[in-house]
Amino acid sequence: MFQERDSNDAILDATVKLKFAPPSGSFAEPTEQTCGASGMAGLDPHSEQFSAAATRRQASNKLLYAAPIRFSAAGNWKLQAFIQREGDAVKIAFTLPVSPPQRKLIGLLPYLISPTLLMARFAVNQWLCKQSLEKLQWPLTPSARPSC
Repeated sequence: MFQERDSNDAILDATVKLKFAPPSGSFAEPTEQTCGASGMAGLDPHSEQFSAAATRRQASNKLLYAAPIRFSAAGNWKLQAFIQREGDAVKIAFTLPVSPPQRKLIGLLPYLISPTLLMARFAVNQWLCKQSLEKLQWPLTPSARPSC
């Protein structure tokens, strides 16, 4: 989101270009797109750097500018943002930390284990309840029998 300096009003007509450089010492290889928005920026196989345009059309909140990016390597990427509006231009450069993607199965592990643990806990609870009821009834059963 970009705002006017004086009034803090949202700027809705800026041109935003993002330029990414991979972490130093790493070789970023292009990866195939498995899912995501079409037009997703990625690495050019012949160059380590790539760029993308951020637009309001791609953002879910129309006050923000967005660009879907798929990073092929983890590390500290260098990002330069070029923002231009009505002859004014700003260049911002900073480091963007990118962590490796979570493994799919490990990410789902809590959801896969929780139902099993809940069922096991319920089964143990029912077994303990049955055992405690049998202990309560054991002394009462012989005395409840009629004597001959």
